[in-house]
Amino acid sequence: MHPHDSAYALPTPYPPIDQVHPNGCDLTMAYDLYAGGISEYTAIAQYVYHHLYAREQGFEALEKEFLSIAIVEMRHLALLGSLILKLGGAPKFVSPTKQGYTPWNATLIDYGCGLKDMILLDVKSEQAAICDYLHGAKCTQQAQIAALLQRISQDEELHLQAFTQMLHSI
Repeated sequence: MHPHDSAYALPTPYPPIDQVHPNGCDLTMAYDLYAGGISEYTAIAQYVYHHLYAREQGFEALEKEFLSIAIVEMRHLALLGSLILKLGGAPKFVSPTKQGYTPWNATLIDYGCGLKDMILLDVKSEQAAICDYLHGAKCTQQAQIAALLQRISQDEELHLQAFTQMLHSI
């Protein structure tokens, strides 16, 4: 674990996904968690933006927290990309729609207006991500996928706590 993100990811290892088999429903879910509206890719972009804003506004401690959380989200992105490959997909930055797949785009980011608004948006994003991960863990028939999604949701809980503490510090 990288020293800068140790406070934002549990020391518990991520479960293996070596016994995962292709499944269309699981693949759709994985793509949505990977690059949908509430996804790792969106969170990374949003938190890096918020990191840059906080730095520009002189909030050095918060700036570092945003970036550290984004780094953990990058780890989650890589895990989900590996899962997509195991499920028979390609880890492209797309989300499922009824017509196929839509490319990820920056309109999915909640930029916010001012630091407090940004943190409130991040709290909301983490709450939604936790729900999505736990829902996915319940819906899949594959134990290794469920275990991975539950484990990632635990990191998201830490992020939610961090953003909640940020709100109280400004």
